[in-house]
Parts: sequence; structure tokens; C-alpha cells
Amino acid sequence: MTTYWRVHWKHSPPFGRENAWSYAYNEEYEGDTVNCPTCKSEGEVDCPACGGDGAIWVGPRGDKRPLVCPTCGGRRKVQCGTCEGRGIVSDRVRRGYSAFTTPRSLVRYIDATLNAKADDPVVVFSGSQIGIGHDGEPLVMPDMVNVRWTSYGALKLSLAR
Repeated sequence: MTTYWRVHWKHSPPFGRENAWSYAYNEEYEGDTVNCPTCKSEGEVDCPACGGDGAIWVGPRGDKRPLVCPTCGGRRKVQCGTCEGRGIVSDRVRRGYSAFTTPRSLVRYIDATLNAKADDPVVVFSGSQIGIGHDGEPLVMPDMVNVRWTSYGALKLSLAR
């Protein structure tokens, strides 16, 4: 796992995996959605493990037998990973927190684009990158194992030393 830094604005939902979403800093999320292009708004796709057959074939060459697919349980379909089963996606909201791999890169971005105050909370956490944000920053899913808090002012002060 990699360590990441992010300003977690006071008006944001509590920090956690279920709230890990990002949208462009200069836009307000208004719920604009579009039909999911991956699943065609069905919320499910053919199981990638069995190809939608519901079974996988096991055994030596010439003696293969069907086995219920362990991924889909024979259902042939799995939840769409693009829309997470909703059938719709937002054209402005992306899964994962916007975060940075160094405190300097966070400060550089925030100072160039936003007006953070000294008492704005900064969360330092471990997680995995799951995408790219609107401005090219990593989108990260926290693992919730290593999470600590500081303030934007304290972070900037530590970098000035």
C-alpha cells in the first residue's frame, strides 16, 4: 500500500471507503448521470471468469468437466464494475478520493487551485490507486488501516522546515 495525502474538506461526508468519490474542484455535483456504457444500463455484465456460461471447465485435456463458476455461482452475470450495479454513471463524479503521493504535491495543487485555510483537515492514509482524477491526480481507495489527521497549516509548516 502507498501513503497518500488529501485535504478532506469540512463539508465532506466522513472519510471512509463508502464515501470515496471525487468530482472536479470547480464544479458542484448535481447528480448528472448517463446510462452506463459497459452494461447498457442493466447493472450486470457477463461473468469474466466463465464468459457468461455459468460454468468453468476443469480437468485434463480430453476429460474436462463443467464446474459451477466460483465467481458468479452459476448466475452467468456479475455486477458491473463501471457503475457498481446502478446502471448509470455520472459524467462528472469518479470513484476514489483525489489524493497525492507526497505532501509537497498536495500543497502545490491546493495552493494553485483552491483556497485552503490553515485549519482545514488533511488526512494521511494508505490505500490503492484505482483511477485518475479530473486534473490527473491519483484516485485512491483507502484501506482504512493507516489513517492519521493533521491540518493544512501544520502540513505547510512541516514542509517549510
